Amino acid sequence: MGYGSVYQGGYVYSIDDTPAAAASAGGVVFEMTNATSSPAVWSAALTTTNASSTTNGQSNTTAIINVLGSTAASAAETCAQVTDGDVTSWYLPAIQELVGGTQSAFPTLGAVGLLTDTENAEFWSSTEDAANTIQEVDGVLVLSSPATATETDGYFKGSSLSLRCAHAF
Repeated sequence: MGYGSVYQGGYVYSIDDTPAAAASAGGVVFEMTNATSSPAVWSAALTTTNASSTTNGQSNTTAIINVLGSTAASAAETCAQVTDGDVTSWYLPAIQELVGGTQSAFPTLGAVGLLTDTENAEFWSSTEDAANTIQEVDGVLVLSSPATATETDGYFKGSSLSLRCAHAF
């Protein structure tokens, strides 16, 4: 298994070869296509959800759903409902899982020639913008290549952006 391999319904972008003895390897996969209801709003409600982690989208997704509820139309709930690869543990990635350097989705998968369908698009992360947690979220701007995607602060929560979900294995 290597970067860009298809596993459990997504592209492998992070590999951990030091998991517990029960598993031979762990890691994270990224959806191969945009989520079904993408583009979507991050949240119609302007409220702080305490989704502050820049590295743990799974905990952010849980925090968002705990505040907004599981019936609210949100990017986090959209990811929580994904069942690609018969897996039900999908979440909205944190900003560093998307563009945080090595073993983050856009640079890693872009470097192996994947995600070309993401060019000229903007994507949600699960990380609320520290400067304005009530109204803004960190996002990703992909211009000509996913390998050079950049973090962009301050997307309004009610805006419609694309989203792709992730899950750990």
